[in-house]
Amino acid sequence: MEDFQFNTARLRLLPFILEDSKEFQLLNNDAFIRKFLWDDERIDAMMADEIMEQNLRHFEEDQYGL
Repeated sequence: MEDFQFNTARLRLLPFILEDSKEFQLLNNDAFIRKFLWDDERIDAMMADEIMEQNLRHFEEDQYGL
């Protein structure tokens, strides 16, 4: 997935990888983010893992994702 990098002078964006699942969960459980993305519901580690796995499939099969 290294082909899916976006670089500017001040920013480097890389796709999430499965090892980012815990950080993804923490980010999505932030009150402000949770309010808009998850109807103020917390996501657990299993849900975060499922989302990351789905994202990896999208990158491999459809060339898009987080």
